[in-house]
Amino acid sequence: MSHKAQPPVFAPIKSPPPAYNAKPTPPLAVTFRETGGGPSQEEQCTIEHIRSFLGSSDFDEDLCLKAIRHPRLRSQKTSNEAEYLQEVVGVYMDELNHAAEKEQQRSQTPRPTHGCANRPMQTIEEAAAEMSQHGGAVNVPAVACTATTASSTTPIPALPSAAEREQSDIEKAIAESLISQGPPGNRSYVSSLPSNPEDMLRKEGVSVGLHNTGNTCWFNVVAQLLFHLPRFRRIVYEYEPKKSDTIEDTQV
Repeated sequence: MSHKAQPPVFAPIKSPPPAYNAKPTPPLAVTFRETGGGPSQEEQCTIEHIRSFLGSSDFDEDLCLKAIRHPRLRSQKTSNEAEYLQEVVGVYMDELNHAAEKEQQRSQTPRPTHGCANRPMQTIEEAAAEMSQHGGAVNVPAVACTATTASSTTPIPALPSAAEREQSDIEKAIAESLISQGPPGNRSYVSSLPSNPEDMLRKEGVSVGLHNTGNTCWFNVVAQLLFHLPRFRRIVYEYEPKKSDTIEDTQV
């Protein structure tokens, strides 16, 4: 017994493709009736009473519904219907005046007269004709350079050369060595030295410098002093031994 495939009850709705260069539909204006819900039977009866009292020529039903649902009227519950209608009419007139003031402020706001939005669209031929009328060039106003403007400009300081930077690095390294490793107190370096040079020992835990030589080889002192220079460190780090030196070491 074979079962036939039944067609679906709800067929999918195929919407037509949008037209080329179709303008998007503008958003619909949301009224107070839509945001707050439609009026009830009592609210509709109150709206009809106020419409008959004020006239239906310029009557705004949305503003009237907004006035009926005003928090001030909801908090004040009056048993007299005439007083309630007067309160609703007062709030309605306030809302109407407020809307008129907002519309007047919007109309009095200055708008650019030569903006891109108010400028009509031009074709390529019209734009080319306009450029040919103006000579095809953009006129830039020339600014004359007077003596006051030339003298008021701040001179750009010259950058130091490589030799000057190297000399300043050497002086800085020597000054740091003299300051950080010098003898304490106001005594001079010569007066702090022992009478026997063999008794002069190097301070442990302190880098070797001009004032911390002690029983250290002079070559070690010079090497550690030069190691404070960035250029010397870069030469040491970037040095690569030659292949001939490595081959001789392996053969030995």
